[in-house]
Amino acid sequence: LELLIKSKKASHLAYVTLADIALQQEEVDKALAYAERSLKIQSLDPKASILKAQSLYFKQELVKAQNFLESKLKEMPNSLVLRQYYTQFL
Repeated sequence: LELLIKSKKASHLAYVTLADIALQQEEVDKALAYAERSLKIQSLDPKASILKAQSLYFKQELVKAQNFLESKLKEMPNSLVLRQYYTQFL
């Protein structure tokens, strides 16, 4: 995956996968960076949005995470996955 990213031909899903792996390895800053890169490519990806919010949460940036989730819910009001995560987040 990292080779794919270095080639600059990576899809947003490669970044989502790397963000997920980084978060599982407690590399929160890396996870946040990967989630943000994924969202730059595909801004309406619920999984990338959740990974970004989780990264912010683990960085103790709770208000920032909540505000981010609320803004994404306005962009994706029909995303059940995002709505479920938001209700658990609260």
